Amino acid sequence: YWFFCALGDSGIKTPNDVKPGMKLLIVTIAEEPQYSMLALLGWAQVDPEDVTWIPTASTNDAGRRLMDGKCDAALGYNTSSFWFEVEASPHGLTWIELDYENDPEGAERFLRWFPYTGFGVAPTGCPTSIGVPMGKSPCGWITRVETDPELIYRLVKWSNENYDRFKDGHPWAADMTIDNLVELAQIHYEPIHDGSVR
Repeated sequence: YWFFCALGDSGIKTPNDVKPGMKLLIVTIAEEPQYSMLALLGWAQVDPEDVTWIPTASTNDAGRRLMDGKCDAALGYNTSSFWFEVEASPHGLTWIELDYENDPEGAERFLRWFPYTGFGVAPTGCPTSIGVPMGKSPCGWITRVETDPELIYRLVKWSNENYDRFKDGHPWAADMTIDNLVELAQIHYEPIHDGSVR
């Protein structure tokens, strides 16, 4: 799960609270987080030219800039330890609710910019994030295309058959299911290895 956040006393609760003139943090090391911020503006129906972009190199730096008041909203991951620190800061932390069920038109505008994601309700992470509708991207392992398909097939098969043995080992491990692998194959831009297809 990943989210957009603002300081707890900012009054920003939904994408519709994002307005022209705000300062939004944009992570510059990859295009994916940049497109997610554009997707948030798509949901909010705010022109990207009408906000001030504050560049940063990482989501951890985003949290620091948010706490220091250098931006109004940022992108992060609710299970990352740094966001627990932001949550405990004097202003607290709020999660911008991507309420895809009650605002399907907004969600559709979001997905035009960022189609390789889904939506879900956070089951873990910072306490104030639990139960909040936000972005959801299935997790996957990454390998080289030339990796032996038999090895990948056996790894995926073992993971499926032993899910109950490892699912509680890490917050993201609970999402390492065959159903989420299928969802990943359907929505994400990264190709699925031949061993996984098998």
